[in-house]
Amino acid sequence: MAYVSDEIYCHSQLEGGTTKFTSALALDAYQKHADRIHVVWGFAKDFGLSGFRTGFVVSRNLAVRDTMLGNNDPAEPTHPLPWFSPFDSLKTYVMQELLSAPADGPCSELYTTYAMREYRTLLKTSFDKVKAALDAAKIDYVHRPGDNAAQFFWLDLTKYLGKRADHAHEEAAGLPLAGPGGLDPKEEWLFKYLMAEPTEVTLLPGGVMHNPVPGFFRLCFTARQPEDVVDAVKRVATALARLK
Repeated sequence: MAYVSDEIYCHSQLEGGTTKFTSALALDAYQKHADRIHVVWGFAKDFGLSGFRTGFVVSRNLAVRDTMLGNNDPAEPTHPLPWFSPFDSLKTYVMQELLSAPADGPCSELYTTYAMREYRTLLKTSFDKVKAALDAAKIDYVHRPGDNAAQFFWLDLTKYLGKRADHAHEEAAGLPLAGPGGLDPKEEWLFKYLMAEPTEVTLLPGGVMHNPVPGFFRLCFTARQPEDVVDAVKRVATALARLK
């Protein structure tokens, strides 16, 4: 049995959170079963570099490493892992500069160390402002004090499923009651309703992430500056208030 630890959000921890992140590499089990534990991480989330498609696989398993490197066996050749997501020389240069740059002067700490420390403070500030906006708007969400939420709120909009706005607004938005995508029809309608004018807010439906209960939506509170997200929450609250 192998264990794959996806640690893509390892630095996205709220300052003051009581649930601390622990890497699989730090577990006692890793010392005993290193060849069965594999860790993946990338710059996409913590550093906001999704377009770079840059990440790492930490594995001591020779079979896994050989597979990622590919082979030139004439009978059954395989491509190396970078073949599926090319990592060009420009990206190599940029990432090298990012990882080696000092924060302020040649003798200071690395920029990455400074950035990830400051990131937690900024993340907490954004979280608190958006949380206050959700509370003021009486929009339910799933969160316990001390929990780490990475960059997201898990909104509970189940009580709005099946409700509709006035007929005129529904016609103006041109919203189908159901459509492709495999979502619950009521969840899909609510998703499209909030995405339409004048709200224009995209909340990721839980069904996209295989959540078994319709009506939950993911709000990324780092998609914009906190003030912009707070304004978006107010628009969502106004739209939800129209539903009857």
